[in-house]
Amino acid sequence: MFEGRGSAGTNSSAEVYLLEGSYEHGIDVDAGCVLTAGLFPAHREPAVLVGDVLPADLAVGAGGRAASVGTFEITQPGWATVQIGTGPDCEWRYTVSGEFLPAGREPGPPGALAQPWVLWLGVGAALVILLGLRRQRRQPPAAADPEAPKVTIVDA
Repeated sequence: MFEGRGSAGTNSSAEVYLLEGSYEHGIDVDAGCVLTAGLFPAHREPAVLVGDVLPADLAVGAGGRAASVGTFEITQPGWATVQIGTGPDCEWRYTVSGEFLPAGREPGPPGALAQPWVLWLGVGAALVILLGLRRQRRQPPAAADPEAPKVTIVDA
């Protein structure tokens, strides 16, 4: 269940990991508020298929009805975000029921490079190594040992 006030757009913090299967969802809103709600693929991976969540739209009109329910099917598990469009003073509650993994047991992204910080860490380490090698090549040769024999070549 997610609760909020006003709209929740593409930066919505209301995210849920959906497994393959059937779900029922609903929205309750203050009387007199007009509201649309929907599920969309989240910004993190793996995301649900857009075709699976397109039918997951709900709407509440100003005609006195303060709730709306619907069903949808997920064919490929992934993260979805709840997006709400309403007035700034409207309070809402979005619920979704079905089969879920325990909190914190959701799978991570499909690969390490899907995490931007891993990529930037690798780039940073490579730059440090390259700068160190370049600096080492530019250092002047070490001063000659004073006890080493000196050889002078003179024209005959």
